[in-house]
Amino acid sequence: MKFRVLNEYAAMAYKEELSHIIISICSPHAKPIRLPENKNRKGYLFLNFHDLDHLPEADKICMGVGKPYQLFTDFQASLIWSFVDEHLVTPEIDMIICNCEAGISRSAGVIAGIKAGLGLDESDIFDQYLPNSLVYRKLLEARQGKMLFQVDGKNVNMNEHVPARFHKVVRVPGKLVNFVTRKRIKRNESDQSTKEVL
Repeated sequence: MKFRVLNEYAAMAYKEELSHIIISICSPHAKPIRLPENKNRKGYLFLNFHDLDHLPEADKICMGVGKPYQLFTDFQASLIWSFVDEHLVTPEIDMIICNCEAGISRSAGVIAGIKAGLGLDESDIFDQYLPNSLVYRKLLEARQGKMLFQVDGKNVNMNEHVPARFHKVVRVPGKLVNFVTRKRIKRNESDQSTKEVL
């Protein structure tokens, strides 16, 4: 199985010889992109949500008054898995493509979440892109049926009490990343402390 992350311009002009499905993402109230005709495309799923991994505190106060942000939801995660599972039972699917407007965060989060949920190594996605952590996490939760993060190589159930400093920290193969600031975290082995680095 192969995977591709595209931006919307690449998706509007893509040519793919392998049989595939495509998940297309855009911001709310935007129209779906117009995909080129492709006889190898076996399915298409359109989703819309903002490229945020949390709701900014200032906007929680004035929801419905200021900017009505739409975050990625559990329902959308389950839609993605239903769509993927439906097409994985047919052996002719060789590739999963996902596009978003920039092709950096939301689509990368979807592909990383799908790869991890299928038991595949998603480190290449984290090396090349900045996957949206909310999308990635919700896809894993939907697949596993529970809220799990990895902190320092250990599974942490987010339904239980966890210190706040771990809430946005996820173990990415080879490094820790704070997804709020999207900066790497360097661990000081001598005193077990961590600090953000560029």
